[in-house]
Amino acid sequence: MAKILVTGAAGHAGRFVAPALLAAGHQVRGLFRTTPGDDPRIEWQQADLVKEQAYDSFLSGCDAVVHLAAELHTTDLMDAVNVDATRRLALQAAQHGVRYFGYASSIVVYGSPRRRFVDESCPRLDPLVPLVSQYHAEPYMLQYARTKTAAEIALEQADVPTITDFYRPAVIVEPSDMLRAGDWSLPRKIFAGYRNTQFVTATDAAAAIGHLVHRGLEASKQKRSRVEAYNIADETVLTFSSLFRTAYRATGNPKFKVALQVPVIMDIAKDFVYYRNKVLRYPLGMLTISPGKLLATGFVVPLGVERALSDAIAALANRRAGSGPPGI
Repeated sequence: MAKILVTGAAGHAGRFVAPALLAAGHQVRGLFRTTPGDDPRIEWQQADLVKEQAYDSFLSGCDAVVHLAAELHTTDLMDAVNVDATRRLALQAAQHGVRYFGYASSIVVYGSPRRRFVDESCPRLDPLVPLVSQYHAEPYMLQYARTKTAAEIALEQADVPTITDFYRPAVIVEPSDMLRAGDWSLPRKIFAGYRNTQFVTATDAAAAIGHLVHRGLEASKQKRSRVEAYNIADETVLTFSSLFRTAYRATGNPKFKVALQVPVIMDIAKDFVYYRNKVLRYPLGMLTISPGKLLATGFVVPLGVERALSDAIAALANRRAGSGPPGI
């Protein structure tokens, strides 16, 4: 099997991706910025992808790279981490004979599209056009989306033979994350009710990446497009109102009882007033993110959001039962 360098291996997604690759029989070298993970099967190496300019010691002997490391919150670092380091890593990986490069992009590269159904044919953001006219989001998220898109463009333009996949995951969650919306304020719950959660479980996202790594390594021996993009999402469109309803029926917990929800038209009107954009664009919560291209490769979802939600509700019910008086 292959030796795979995983950047961000101790991070939110990496904690699931690295074990999934190990389970598939691969060797994993995991890069971390501050704190390594606790899996002794991983060859842990510390790296600051901004300060490090040469990645030879990290790439030596590797067949593939799964690049998960990214900067989300500090806008001053986003170009250096999300674009420059990604370009540098890909170029040096090719010099070391790496056959496959997987890049963790995001569904934010679609911005706020002009259609609600989003597959890989949907246009990306244009980094050269003002982002506020393309994406209805907070300023830090605009910069995150810009740099994720710029990194995809840089990888497409790189003059390398490496088979490259863009992973465009939806909102990656663990089952325990799925019920946090129950702690929101009532107005927020009412406003968010109709919206799609865009949840994809960390287990499913990791399995999808593992599947694409295997497929990409095999494709490097055959013929295929050098660069492909894949949405990593769930076929089940789970709305917050359905989440609240299911959780309330199962637990009786009043924090999940939400009787009202804001009509869709009010959300569109709010965006029109706030962003002053005369072109109709749809926010994330109104989109249907299609994983059809991924599923067409033969990928089988191991968990799914419906089962994950059931597991989360069962765990919550067990905790509540355990905290009550004896006999309850």
